[in-house]
Amino acid sequence: MILSANFATHEARKDSIDEAVASIIDQVHKVRVYYNDYIPEDRPWAQVVGPDYTDRSKFYFLQENEIYFSCDDDICYPPNYVEMTLEKLEQHGGVITHHGRKLTGTGRHYYNGHETFHFRLPVYREGEIDVAGTGVSAFFTNEFMPDIFQYDQDKMVDLLFSLEAAKKGVPITVVPHRKGWLEMIPTQSSIYSEEKSDCREQSRLADEIYRLNH
Repeated sequence: MILSANFATHEARKDSIDEAVASIIDQVHKVRVYYNDYIPEDRPWAQVVGPDYTDRSKFYFLQENEIYFSCDDDICYPPNYVEMTLEKLEQHGGVITHHGRKLTGTGRHYYNGHETFHFRLPVYREGEIDVAGTGVSAFFTNEFMPDIFQYDQDKMVDLLFSLEAAKKGVPITVVPHRKGWLEMIPTQSSIYSEEKSDCREQSRLADEIYRLNH
């Protein structure tokens, strides 16, 4: 079974993407990077340049017979990241993630109204949640092939991916890790900082996921 690490990036992250890839490239068989809005210099991994799909582009490379690690261009992955995640994937199936949300109801603020598990902070609990953090997730493509490109919302891929999982009955399991096991690479911007002030669409999608799962 092919192990693949799959990224989306853009020009503002042209420095951090190389560091993120370097942290995981020796743990997988293939690394692929989708460059949304610029043409990069040649790198020793698969490179695709195309229309700007923002964070949805990390799922551009989906194909059968893979264990698909969806990754972020501002995260440094520890040396045992793939090994540890695979152990949990074999145990639970579905989607394994190290970040996400357990939705606590409908009509709530997406960022502040639900139980959160953060990749940078310790996670003590192991169990099913509703929304995966797709920068730190993995799944068998033969069991789950999310159709991300049927949607046109930008910068909401965690919710779109998790909506696909809810529609298809695929469980999402968050697993424990210690603080500092996953580290953020400093960058000038983030989707969270850009979107947290107005998250009405995120909250609408979360409500839809909650109704499917509960």
